[in-house]
Amino acid sequence: MPWKLGELFALILVHCNSAMDLLEIGSGKRNIDTDQLVLPLDVISNGDLAEEIFGNVIIDNDWNKMANMAIVAPKTVDVRDLNNRVLNMLPGNETLYKSIDKAENEEKQVLDEYLDEYLNSLSPNGFPLHELRLKKYAIVMLIRNLNIENGLCNGTRMLVEEMR
Repeated sequence: MPWKLGELFALILVHCNSAMDLLEIGSGKRNIDTDQLVLPLDVISNGDLAEEIFGNVIIDNDWNKMANMAIVAPKTVDVRDLNNRVLNMLPGNETLYKSIDKAENEEKQVLDEYLDEYLNSLSPNGFPLHELRLKKYAIVMLIRNLNIENGLCNGTRMLVEEMR
C-alpha cells in the first residue's frame, strides 16, 4: 500500500538517538519494497505529534530544550498546522502582527482593484503569511539574511523573549 508523503511524515517521531535508524531508512535498508518501509515502534506517533514532541517541555518551561527541537514536515500546509498547534500550547497571550496590505503602482498610487481580503489571502512561496501570530517563548526561524556577521542568516532559529 503506497503511503502519501504527507501522511508518512506526519506519523514519524524522530529522536536524536536514532541516527543509525535514519541512515538505514535513508539508504533504503529498511524498505520491504518500493512502497513500504519498516520503522522502529518507538518512532511512530499514534497521538497528537505536537503534544508528544513539545508537551512536557512546555509544561516544564524548558525553553532552551524547546529551542533545540523541531518537527519536520514536507508540505507548507502541514508546517502551518503544526506551528499553530504548538503556539496554542504555549502559555500567555499572543500578539498578532500584520503585513502592509495595499498595492501601489510605479507612481505610488494605491490600486483599488485589489481587495484587501484577496491580498491578505495570498501565500506565495518564499513570502510570509499576512498575519504573524507570536507568543513569548515561541521559536521562529529566519528566512532572509539579515546580519551574517552576527550569525543571523537563513535557517537561524531564535526564541522570542519580548514583543513590542
